[in-house]
Amino acid sequence: MRCGHQTWPASRIRVDAWWQTLVFLLLGCAGLRAQPTWLWGNPMPHGNTVYDVARSEVLTVLVGDRGQLYTSMDHLLWTPRATGTTRSLRAVCFFQDRLVATGAEGVVITGLAATPQDLQLVPLETSDWLEGVAASDAQVVAVGDNGAIYASPDALNWTRRSTAWQTWWRGVAHGGGIFVVVGEDGLILRSADTQTWNQVSSGTGEHLNRVIWDGSRFVAVGNSGVVLSSSNGSHWSPLAGSGATGSLFTVASGDDALLVGGTEELRLFEGGVWQDQINGAAGFPAPLWTYYASAWDGVAFLIGGRTGMIVEGFRPTPTDDYAWLEAADSQRQWLWDLRAIAGRLVAVGDFGTILTSDHGQAWELELTPESVRNTVLLGVAGGAGMTVAVGTQGTILTSPDGIQWNVVQPAPTADDLQGITFHAGRFYATSGAGEVFSSPDGLSWNLAAKPVNTILSGLAHDGQQLLAVGDQGVILASADGSTWAPRNSGVSGWIYRVRHLGGHFVAVGQEGLLLTSPDGSEWTLRSSGTTAWLTDAAWFDGRFHVVGTQGTLLVSDDLAGWASAPPPTRESLFALAATDQQLVSAGVEGLILRGQRGALQILSYARDASTNAFLVSSAPGNRFDIEGAADLHAWSVVAGGEMMSNEGLAIVEETRPEPPPQELFRGRLR
Repeated sequence: MRCGHQTWPASRIRVDAWWQTLVFLLLGCAGLRAQPTWLWGNPMPHGNTVYDVARSEVLTVLVGDRGQLYTSMDHLLWTPRATGTTRSLRAVCFFQDRLVATGAEGVVITGLAATPQDLQLVPLETSDWLEGVAASDAQVVAVGDNGAIYASPDALNWTRRSTAWQTWWRGVAHGGGIFVVVGEDGLILRSADTQTWNQVSSGTGEHLNRVIWDGSRFVAVGNSGVVLSSSNGSHWSPLAGSGATGSLFTVASGDDALLVGGTEELRLFEGGVWQDQINGAAGFPAPLWTYYASAWDGVAFLIGGRTGMIVEGFRPTPTDDYAWLEAADSQRQWLWDLRAIAGRLVAVGDFGTILTSDHGQAWELELTPESVRNTVLLGVAGGAGMTVAVGTQGTILTSPDGIQWNVVQPAPTADDLQGITFHAGRFYATSGAGEVFSSPDGLSWNLAAKPVNTILSGLAHDGQQLLAVGDQGVILASADGSTWAPRNSGVSGWIYRVRHLGGHFVAVGQEGLLLTSPDGSEWTLRSSGTTAWLTDAAWFDGRFHVVGTQGTLLVSDDLAGWASAPPPTRESLFALAATDQQLVSAGVEGLILRGQRGALQILSYARDASTNAFLVSSAPGNRFDIEGAADLHAWSVVAGGEMMSNEGLAIVEETRPEPPPQELFRGRLR
């Protein structure tokens, strides 16, 4: 028996006809109608913005948006931990034998560092955002907006200290027997007991965003590339010459070097000299990105930032410059559409990007012609053995297999193409100039109609008719793709996209716009409860789902009432597709999420001779068993393992010389 992430070979999907086996997943208390369990497909190891990182001797902790907290012992496997909150976590530190994370609206998360799977939510009943946290041996201090300074002797019971300032404090550090707090307008406070706080001069009016104690001095960083240092927290002087001009949000110290990072900034101070780690002469520079968090682990710098960017910096040899490598080879182009086509997921986006995946957990960047590398691909559809992607400046790409792509030349229009679908043996595409184009094979296109002059961005069908939607509340219907009739939407905003789902049309768009119709003729405006742009819809597990900007996800059983069910990100989602097994959503900077029924799922089963092979999906770090039985009563464990990949996928194999002729299997979390 082995357990690990591998490519799932097609030859092993075969189940011999004589081997009668039923494979299913026991959902337990989650129930069939529970919200999906969301796992990351891209980037890896996750796509949550990393706001802070803390490192102990054995454990590294990352915190970020939507209450997400990850732990790792090796910087390879990052395990998401349940925090009990969706509020952003902004800071983390170790205090005695505990880890402590703080964040939006007074949220505090704490637990023993040895058992991070058992974290406790400590609500402070305040609207204060706690942006920084640091600890001495005796107490932990959290600081935030509205002049908030909280202290605790145990990370469970907190007292708000009374001070004269209403400053937005953004960072705190402890060293040399004192706490130092930094914040907006260059304000700095120091205290030896957390009771009495004294302001000291920083010499700058720039906002200060972070402060650390590096073992011999405090170092603070802020906007406009400001870097300050002080041996005692009282007298501060600039560390000039960094060359940084953007906002700096993080600072770390190690290997006799100082690292600062921020908005497209990463600078190293060593031997009295500053070096640019992004645009410098190093052979392996850091990605051009926004960095919020950094730490030294004794061997390398670990930095984190926007949408889950995690990079390690180390010296290959003692005399080499630092080499910076991403934690995973992830794609980060914006993705605008996503469809399940002929058993394969296809996502399209900026710079002619096309990604494909069999199960949504591992994505391949497909090679596209060089002539479309500056094109934004906005839509994709499949039919009759062909996949077609459309985009800006009339770009059309075709592929018989989703892997090899060719450009249609000449383009049928110079206008942007976005809406696309396959209906009644033909492809149809709509443009930014209100045009409708059609093709029998995706290769030869002609102008079928120009019913309006406004943008037509969405296109769908119900098997009988086509519907096109666009700006200014436009909804058009057609039986043949040539003659189009307007339908009364009752709205004037941009209807961005339309889908036919569960026997109904669902249209979504500008500022929470959500319309439904049973037949495409009569439309009902629904209350979405949000002003975020809604961008796509899908039908999954007996429910309607809608995604949008700012991590919006809405769910409905009947199209009338909609509830918010946010996934683990605040980033914008532009596309949503459903397979029999999961929801898949894509959006900014290559973000791809997959939502599955339950915390554990058996995706596929195959048999070869006497070996049973299971493709299992669950969150990284989860431990699971595969149980077998000849009936529904006498269950026994036949295989199992631990999810040791950030893709949330594992192959489990179990071999028996003489297996029974019929057997049932189920998966359970330990």
